[in-house]
Amino acid sequence: MTSYTASSMNAGLACPKLYKWKYVDGWSSVPSSAMSVGTLVHKGLEAYWLGKKLSDALLDMWNSTSEDDWWQSEEGLIAYAKCRAYIKGYFEKYSCQKFSKPTTVWTEKEFEFTYADVTFRGKLDALVIDHKNLTAEVIEHKTTSLSLEVGGVYFDRLPMDVQCTIYRQAALEILADPSTMSLPGSIPELPTVTYDVIGTSRAAPKQKTKAMGGKSVKRRKNETDEELAARKEENHETIEEFEKRMTELYRDPLIPKYIRHEVSCTMTQHTDRLTELVNYTKLLANREFLEIRNSTSCGNYGGCAFVDTCLGRARPSDSPKLIQISDRHPELDGEGNNHVFYS
Repeated sequence: MTSYTASSMNAGLACPKLYKWKYVDGWSSVPSSAMSVGTLVHKGLEAYWLGKKLSDALLDMWNSTSEDDWWQSEEGLIAYAKCRAYIKGYFEKYSCQKFSKPTTVWTEKEFEFTYADVTFRGKLDALVIDHKNLTAEVIEHKTTSLSLEVGGVYFDRLPMDVQCTIYRQAALEILADPSTMSLPGSIPELPTVTYDVIGTSRAAPKQKTKAMGGKSVKRRKNETDEELAARKEENHETIEEFEKRMTELYRDPLIPKYIRHEVSCTMTQHTDRLTELVNYTKLLANREFLEIRNSTSCGNYGGCAFVDTCLGRARPSDSPKLIQISDRHPELDGEGNNHVFYS
């Protein structure tokens, strides 16, 4: 039976042909460095919500890098230093967070529910269930290089966001299921969804200024190119010095690098949007509809990996940007489903 995730629905809404390539034919784009960074940051954030210490969160992150040789490349080492800085700053920013007791926090909780005969699946980053105040909150971790100004383009689209809608309904289904950790008594009309966002940096190691303990490196008289390059290398930040600088930046409370934004939505808006998604799945079940290409989406997110294939310039098996996968939803790996109970 066909099931739908937020990722597959977003692909279908962007371009029916893209949905066919990925979720019918089983082709996927090669994992990017951005995906690796997002996964690593999620690992550190999961440790936070499970009540672990910062040192344990950093250890969890280190252990997860062993699965990908990219982290040992120059680009990967720089990214790793920044990821550590993001998590150090996050722990400091939210170190005073206190949960009402009793509260249950689930992390990486997988779900599956059927609504109007359509099955949706996915995984919640975190689900916070406050048993005392009878509230539930879905926490969705995000990293972005875009402006975090509330009311800006990053946040104003969220009330009707596909992922927020599916996850909100998933939380309702989880809370209503007596076989899971559900709320005693009445269930809130609509669980809240909070975007827990970290603003990322494009920074990289650079020449140390005098304020950083470095020197002014200018070409000396009769100095060769090789000699100048050697002095610049000597005056360049090490990875350790770069991480220290980034950590100081992300611990600075005056620089907005972290924001938690509650996605406002009424029950009517939620139900209407969920109904729209259900109706759209009927189109995705139509093979003729899946042959339609939306060329306005070809440039999304730096360019669609399937452009050459769609234009007939290459077969998917010949493209270095594509790999074939047997599991259409590899993110639903059965791992996670961890929880901690604050009593």
